[in-house]
Amino acid sequence: MAIGETNLLRDSPLMGSSIFNFLTNFRWDKYLRALLLVSLNLSILQSTSILEAQIDGDPFEDPFEESTPDGILGVDPFAENIQNPQDSQVDSGSISIAKSGRIRILGPGGVPDLSILPSLRLDFLHSSEGSPDPDVSTTKSEIRFEGNLLKENTFFVRFDLAGNKSTGVISELWLDRAFDSGLHLTAGRLPITMGLESFPGQEKRITITPGLLDWLGGGSAWGVRSGGSWVNQSLTGDIQLSLGDSVDVGGKDFGGYGLLTRFTMRPFSRDLFGGPAEAGELLESFSFFVTGRWDHNSKGKLQINSAGDVSLYRSTNLEMENANWVRTGWRLPITDFFHIENEWNRTSLYGVGDDKTDMPGEITGFQFSFRLRFGSETPLPVSIPLDLPGQSPDTSPKTQKKDFPVDLLLRYEQLSPKERLLNEGLLETDHDLSDLRSLRLVLSKQQTQSIRWILESAWTRNNSPINLSGNLGQAEDIFSFRCLMEIGL
Repeated sequence: MAIGETNLLRDSPLMGSSIFNFLTNFRWDKYLRALLLVSLNLSILQSTSILEAQIDGDPFEDPFEESTPDGILGVDPFAENIQNPQDSQVDSGSISIAKSGRIRILGPGGVPDLSILPSLRLDFLHSSEGSPDPDVSTTKSEIRFEGNLLKENTFFVRFDLAGNKSTGVISELWLDRAFDSGLHLTAGRLPITMGLESFPGQEKRITITPGLLDWLGGGSAWGVRSGGSWVNQSLTGDIQLSLGDSVDVGGKDFGGYGLLTRFTMRPFSRDLFGGPAEAGELLESFSFFVTGRWDHNSKGKLQINSAGDVSLYRSTNLEMENANWVRTGWRLPITDFFHIENEWNRTSLYGVGDDKTDMPGEITGFQFSFRLRFGSETPLPVSIPLDLPGQSPDTSPKTQKKDFPVDLLLRYEQLSPKERLLNEGLLETDHDLSDLRSLRLVLSKQQTQSIRWILESAWTRNNSPINLSGNLGQAEDIFSFRCLMEIGL
């Protein structure tokens, strides 16, 4: 929502217009690709199951051997009140509703296992450069479907009820198969996650809005991925083939066809290289990651917004032969409840525009964070959260009972854009470019199993005045405050 606009009825997905928005925004042609990907994955899964069945069976068994009639040997089949002992063990399935609003549907024998997670999110925004009245919206509300098919197969669908993204109402849809070797095979509309907080879903983030670095290289695209984790989560990696229809972290068209790789390692883990048993467990949990993304025939607008939705950097509709991103970082646990994080990013553009201009390192940046947890006996998760299927592994040295902690994140962000896009006349933002700096303070509290609130305050500064939309003038410093109430997790 732009600054100064307050229209709860229009933005609310609970109004009757949501059905109309669903029908008009649903891009049916693009989801034919999803059906093809899912059908391909199902064919692979079916072939794998048939092969396993052939291996387990007797290859010399007579296929025309007369089968044994159903029943219990040694018992008169015509006797009255005969009860099959297997009947009492058959699971007929169940439907349950948790306090958090999660609806779980279990079929006979636990297959399929479907969970429906509705989340109503009320987003309150107040900015010193915007309207004196806070903006209120529910555009972050969604419904998630997740579960298992045939036990080894995981599926996930994310419905954005507002439908205000280029992807329509379905922003994430994939089917995954896990193998005994630790590998995963995933196909569908997959997230493009390159950092610690660049997830497309709010449920995995502590921040409300993407950071300055998160706008670079995040989002989702149709594709196929293979990867996994090994050596007790000490090594994690995957490779993802993007097949097009890419969007940025804000849901706007940007990207092309390409490749995405991720690698995470805990170099001091005893599981990896051994070592004395008395070595520090926290140092063992030190982890770093490297991600790279290479896109071919990229199109779209490269844009970066502040935490208060002010456009800080926005290009024209670019056409590039190639674009690549490299992002790396680390997480160091000082105590069980205090972590330090650091990330760097480099964005390069090649073959831009009619002149095919190369712009290596057009945007570089870094961020430095402190993460703390209060009022809890459960330590902070030490594993770097990648968006592999299922919940992120928590390899914390301690495992405590479930409670409701308070998490705090203090992060400094800085971006350094060069002026080659500006010199080529390919920027829509008309203010002078310099280092963009931001200081963000986030406080998150899990109130109950079904209610979570997040407070986020941010200060963003540019050395030259930033032009504000809506004839609001200019400002070098932009302050914003957001509150997100999440009902149903």
